[in-house]
Amino acid sequence: MDNKKYVVLSCLGLLLIWINVLYARNGNMGAHDGYVPDGTVQTPFYIEDIDDFQEFYNNTIFWVNGTHVKLLTNIDLHGFIFQHAVISSDDNDETDGFQGYRYAGIFDGCNNQIQNLTIDTTGSHENYLGLFGNIDEVGEVRNLLIVNIQCESNSSSVGGLCGQNNGKIQNCHSSGTVSGKTSVGGLVGFNVGYLGLCKSTVSVEGAENDIGGLIGKNTGTVENSSATGDVSAGNDCAGGLIGYNNANSKHISNCYAANAITGKDEIGGLIGAYLSGIVTNCYAKSIPPFEDLDGGLIGKNRVSPNCSDCFNNSYFINTAPNNHQGVALSQEQMTLQASYPGWDFTDIWYLQEGIDCPKLIDVDNLRPVAKCKNVHLLADDSGFALITLADVDAGSYDPEYQNGITLIEPLISIEPSDLMFGIGEHAVTLTIRDASGLEDSCQTIVHVYNRTDFPGFNYQGRLEKAGKAAQGAFNMIFSFYTKKDGGTQKGLDIEKAVFVTDGAFSVELHPIDPDNLDKPFFDGQPCWLEMQVQRGDDPAYYPIIPRQQIKYSPYAITASNVSCPRNGDILKEYTPGNYQSIVPVAYGLVHADGTIVSGSGNFTCQYYDGSYPNNYYAIRINGHNDVDRDYMTLVTPYAEFGRTYWVDQDEDRIQVHFQYLDGSFETRCNFYFIVYRP
Repeated sequence: MDNKKYVVLSCLGLLLIWINVLYARNGNMGAHDGYVPDGTVQTPFYIEDIDDFQEFYNNTIFWVNGTHVKLLTNIDLHGFIFQHAVISSDDNDETDGFQGYRYAGIFDGCNNQIQNLTIDTTGSHENYLGLFGNIDEVGEVRNLLIVNIQCESNSSSVGGLCGQNNGKIQNCHSSGTVSGKTSVGGLVGFNVGYLGLCKSTVSVEGAENDIGGLIGKNTGTVENSSATGDVSAGNDCAGGLIGYNNANSKHISNCYAANAITGKDEIGGLIGAYLSGIVTNCYAKSIPPFEDLDGGLIGKNRVSPNCSDCFNNSYFINTAPNNHQGVALSQEQMTLQASYPGWDFTDIWYLQEGIDCPKLIDVDNLRPVAKCKNVHLLADDSGFALITLADVDAGSYDPEYQNGITLIEPLISIEPSDLMFGIGEHAVTLTIRDASGLEDSCQTIVHVYNRTDFPGFNYQGRLEKAGKAAQGAFNMIFSFYTKKDGGTQKGLDIEKAVFVTDGAFSVELHPIDPDNLDKPFFDGQPCWLEMQVQRGDDPAYYPIIPRQQIKYSPYAITASNVSCPRNGDILKEYTPGNYQSIVPVAYGLVHADGTIVSGSGNFTCQYYDGSYPNNYYAIRINGHNDVDRDYMTLVTPYAEFGRTYWVDQDEDRIQVHFQYLDGSFETRCNFYFIVYRP
């Protein structure tokens, strides 16, 4: 993009030009197909591929206060090696404290993943490492999964997601390995802000102090979060969840840790060193060996060894060292709900009674998930349809059952339990309930249709046997296909008892596709009609060859919900049971030479004899000069069946073409036609 083409009219104009230049160089951050993002909540920037992601981390324009960015796909960083934080890195590792541009925007991962992020700063002293180096106090990161991060460093403030968080982190998970020097955590190195609904399985290693499975050092608030990755500290202050809970910490609630922890001093199952804050409804189930543990819940309480208000309803496994910080429970007690008075086992915690320790419903994905789909069914002859769970269920699941943790299959049911529904719309609720009683529900609508609810059209033909006009009652099967020969059948067979008089018959057809009842049958794609005929004692059905292509007219009829009998009476269907008759503009029978045999309406017809495509019948309707835009037609051969036909509309006339089956274009043929204005 040539910047010289632009004239700067204002400061705002300069900003817009800058953004356009960024889009042109790499990713467009969602700007395409008329969508112009500006970073507001209504029109956020989108990351849709690796180019967008590089555009995002290279330009601070997307990090400013209040700028919304959404990740719409997984980003695989395999092959990239970063020597600093990907976003908001420290610009000067020789100066204490963060020297860079803090991330102050709102980043929504939309539950997508950043995969295989590799950070390697060995040999340097680059601090504040992670996907984000430093999140500002107004910054937010949510709904993001960091999968298989590999961070190797000798740095401070190192985390799988963020080096230092001053803002808000919610519903973020991390896995992989992280190493550093001090303030090293599986998700966040140093947390000053808020962290909730988060989980880390990262294996964490720190050369010195303040090493935690979720957070290395904390002075903020932590809620509804967990850590299960192993923790190893070369020195002091290591915890399963938090290495060092420093001064000014608010509270830690509804959290747990279940991991192996090693270090030298102040090593705890949940928190290594505790200085302030209130711990409520938490537990630690440390994994042996316990040689380095100083306490099953807290390694060392630096406030007061006998602080009765510091740890409320918080527990640890009694096989770990007991320094009387928290309450010790046996393995069996830790699997019983009665051991956790005051805990919320409806919306926050989940427990398989007698089997496992409590888990966080929204963090460990333990709540069953109900998924519904709208149902469209065709009623039987009695006017009812049978609904099954398979019709309504769109993939409901129980994460525990899928992961093999429980042997009890979840219960799925629908209400109302009467599975027979009459014609119309019916509200249905699907509920999935797991073995422990946790459940989820969704609602949907069941649509039951009568066959006559669907638009139809009249098909007229002529049936001959041994060169003579057929007479009497015949059974016929009408089928629709995607190709003239072979192809895929579309919709159901239509069986009709048809009476043929002097070879001519007329039958009303209502084609139905049971797999797409909510969509028009004639969708503009090619479609061919196949007929089979049976009569008398011979049970066999004989196909009428070839198939007849459904051309413009039936599509037009269906589009306007119109059924057109040959005699000129037109029935327009607005809703079931509500009909309005419409008089055609013109209809009649045309002879092969173009003369009008019979009909109604002020029209003329002329046959143009020439080479294809200039051989056709031209029907003009006096006083109507816009037939190409507003008129619809139905044309059926009256005599020869060895022909196909199609209709064009050109200027002030309708062109009717006929073609022999061998491909030649001698078009003379008797035919019926009807023209109407919708």
